[in-house]
Amino acid sequence: MTSLTFSHSRNSSIARCKIQRHDRSAFTLVELLVAIGIIAILIGLLLPVVIRARRQAANVICLSNLRQIGAAWTSYLIDSRGHFPFVSPASNFQWFYGGKEPSIASTSMANYVYKERLLNPYIGGKTQNQDRAEIFHCPSDDIIGNPVLNSSPTSWNTAYDYFGNSYMMNFELLLRYTFTPVFKVDSVFLKMIQIPHFQVVLAGDCQWYYTVNGTDYNADFHKQAPYCNLVFLDGHAARTKLSTDVQTNGYTSDYSFYIRYDDR
Repeated sequence: MTSLTFSHSRNSSIARCKIQRHDRSAFTLVELLVAIGIIAILIGLLLPVVIRARRQAANVICLSNLRQIGAAWTSYLIDSRGHFPFVSPASNFQWFYGGKEPSIASTSMANYVYKERLLNPYIGGKTQNQDRAEIFHCPSDDIIGNPVLNSSPTSWNTAYDYFGNSYMMNFELLLRYTFTPVFKVDSVFLKMIQIPHFQVVLAGDCQWYYTVNGTDYNADFHKQAPYCNLVFLDGHAARTKLSTDVQTNGYTSDYSFYIRYDDR
């Protein structure tokens, strides 16, 4: 009898210990809420850092793309003895100088699209039917639009998808207008440009066009307005603060979108 009582008492103690151990291993509701709260705070602290890091990485890639575009233009100009392409104003060559093709614009703007991407061979691509051209693709390329008018020049597509190119060229380098002795349209070549080449904008995120020309469209790919990534005629690329002052639009000590020519 004593032995049975002892055995029963021992088994009861073991069972209680197991129950106690099981109870201690479970979270209470308060502990669970505290853990969720801590995780939420950490996410709140880390998320802006992650977003900022991603934007900085995209900015670095964008500037690298523009440097390669600048180097490609330098090679093209060497081969063409300093002459930029002479194209029709209706060709939209400021978009179609390089990039992927076919693009959406290739079909929707068939009569107004320059058919050869002249710069592609200088980055190892093809002048036609290039399916991908990442050097011409800004990683932050976003929809160009006007939320007030609910309109978009790219039909609510990215610039890269629509034009095949995220980087709009400075069209002042494509056509030169003269009025003496008669009105004349001619090509542009390097020796005629009076402004220092490190100031002359070659191409960049197309927000430059909407900022400099004072339009209501928005193409602030990097969400850093009024800053914009640009590549200059001397080949360097830089994150540049654009002026929104009407008196200085297009020309400052840091950059120029307008070109002065020496016609002598």
